[in-house]
Amino acid sequence: AGRFLEALQYYQRSLDAYLQGHSYREAVDLCRRVFPDKVVNLQEKWGDHLARQGQMDAACGHYIEAGCNMKAINAAINAKQWKNAIQGLDLIDKKDAQPYYKRIAQHYQETDDLNQAEKYYIKAKEFEKVVLMYLEASLWEKADSISQTYMKDEEVSKLYVDYAKQLEAKGRLDDAKRLYLQVDENDLAIRMYKKQREYTKMIELVSRYHPELLEETHLQLAEQFERDSNFRQAEHHFLAANKWKPCLEMYREQEMWEDA
Repeated sequence: AGRFLEALQYYQRSLDAYLQGHSYREAVDLCRRVFPDKVVNLQEKWGDHLARQGQMDAACGHYIEAGCNMKAINAAINAKQWKNAIQGLDLIDKKDAQPYYKRIAQHYQETDDLNQAEKYYIKAKEFEKVVLMYLEASLWEKADSISQTYMKDEEVSKLYVDYAKQLEAKGRLDDAKRLYLQVDENDLAIRMYKKQREYTKMIELVSRYHPELLEETHLQLAEQFERDSNFRQAEHHFLAANKWKPCLEMYREQEMWEDA
């Protein structure tokens, strides 16, 4: 019907017929010749029709022709045309672009392209996301660099402590320690090693960060080992605390005369 009406030069009726039948190609061709001011609007409608059909790839091109940048970006992202989406984002306001940059960053993170993911997380101002990404990848120095550049100290501290606790729960104690120390939560690292009975590592941290408590810590450990009947370890810590008399008393009480 559209072609017949066009041949009779009933152009508006022909256009209506093309649109009713979703014959957008013919409609656009007609408008370019007869109604040039309608071409842009038709390109958008064509894009909308294709998007409803799930043909995001094709819809993207028509949105670009129509100058509908936001629709073009959405279509490109849904079609996984990441480069086209990025090109479209360069044409819109930075604030409007931020949510889309985040989605693009997530794509690159999912495909293990962490450098590109970092770039677009930063454009999206999702600084915590990029730091977490590097923490999850055990890229500690990258995480430190981004957090120090873009985040407040209190934000970094909370993020690192929360993630360190997750690592601690997984038994990754040395990695957890690194994060605790990075944000000056030395006591949390010490308590962690004490809880896990990693006393050698605990003592190392006490010696480094609380040397004034070192003797007291050795004494507490000695008494604990004595209660646990681990006399050799108790002896080690009594002597490290310069408490040889309680050590002698311990062996005498146990009638371990040779050790005494």
